[in-house]
Amino acid sequence: AFSSGECPAPAISEVVCNPVDEDTDEYVELWFPGPGVFDIEGCRICDGDALDVVTQWSGGDLADPDASPGRFVPPGSHAVILDPEYAQGAQPWDFAPGTVVATVSNTTLGDGLAGTDPVLLYSAAGTGTSCVLSTYGTPLLSDDPLSCDDDGLDSIPFNPGEGLAVHRIVPSGPDSESNWVA
Repeated sequence: AFSSGECPAPAISEVVCNPVDEDTDEYVELWFPGPGVFDIEGCRICDGDALDVVTQWSGGDLADPDASPGRFVPPGSHAVILDPEYAQGAQPWDFAPGTVVATVSNTTLGDGLAGTDPVLLYSAAGTGTSCVLSTYGTPLLSDDPLSCDDDGLDSIPFNPGEGLAVHRIVPSGPDSESNWVA
């Protein structure tokens, strides 16, 4: 069975916005609980500054044998949307076995992820508020993804520090301050 972005949907589970090498090592991790298989091809991610279409990995060889380029995320699995230039860098991340690896169709995630950027994951169906699958950083929701800036009502999004990730504590939990940690 395939899920097309309706129930169930993946959740943004981790964001690396301030890696040591910001040119190549940013990523957004998704957790898909299942059931079924989720096709991430054509989904979109946005940092409020730029909108990217998720595509299959085509950025070169990946050093981590656990990274599996693809578009179908099995139940109970992670997918990572890597910076398209990741293979050109040091490839510092160690992914869980079977992690599905995808990328975006231009040269960077968003407009270069920053600690002040919320992140939105949209289904392949579009970028209206009804197509939002998951968020990080409690963004303002708008049918214009470039207007989805931080709502300013809490302390997320935040910069976890250089080389660290912002991690969702309970993947199925809300996008709230108490559910994110560096």
